[in-house]
Amino acid sequence: MDYLKALLGMTNEYPFFRKNDLPAEPCREIRLAGTGRRFAVTGDYQEPARNHCAAVCLANAMICLKTDRTVKQEERDRLFRRAYALLGNGPLFTREFRKGTGNALFEAGLPGCRLRPCGSPGEVRFCLEKGSPCAVLVMISPLNWHWVLAVGCREYEDGSFYLRICDGWNARADRWLRWGGPVRIRSVTAIEKKKAAASL
Repeated sequence: MDYLKALLGMTNEYPFFRKNDLPAEPCREIRLAGTGRRFAVTGDYQEPARNHCAAVCLANAMICLKTDRTVKQEERDRLFRRAYALLGNGPLFTREFRKGTGNALFEAGLPGCRLRPCGSPGEVRFCLEKGSPCAVLVMISPLNWHWVLAVGCREYEDGSFYLRICDGWNARADRWLRWGGPVRIRSVTAIEKKKAAASL
C-alpha cells in the first residue's frame, strides 16, 4: 500500500490558505453567523473512529446551524456521536455522505432541512448568503480525499473565489480553499435549514 500511495502522489499535506495568504485586493465576503466558535476536529475522536472526517464535517454543519447559542464540548461530542453512528468510518463518497446526512439531520430534530448540490461558485455563494453551511469533498491525490465545511467565502474582482472552511483538523474556521486551486473540489453539498424546522 505504501508503494501505491507513493506512486499515486499520496500525501497528508493539504495546501489550504491562511487569511494572510489571501489576495489583498478588495473583495466581497460572506461569513455565516457563529463561525468564530470552536468546531469539532478529528483529533477529538481518535477511538474508535478511523478516517472520520465526514462525520466531523457533519457534526460541524450541525454546530454551525446552532446560530442562537454557544455550543459546549459536551454537545459537540453528542453531535459527533450522532453523525458517526450514521456515517461510520471513511472514506465516504458524496452519495454515502448525503444519505447519512439526511438521516442525521432528521434524528437531530431538523426534518425541514434539505441537501442542495452546488456545482459552481455562484451556487455556493447563494447558499452561504442564505445561511447554509456547505460540506465540501476535496482531493489532492487519487487516494487522498477529505471532507471540510465551508462557512463563508470571498469573491474578488478578477473572479477568484475562496471558501472559508473548517478543515477538520483545526478548531477554528480559519483556513481557506481556493476554487480551482491546488486542492480539487469533488463535490459541494449545501445544508439548507427551513425556518419552520425545529431547533437542534
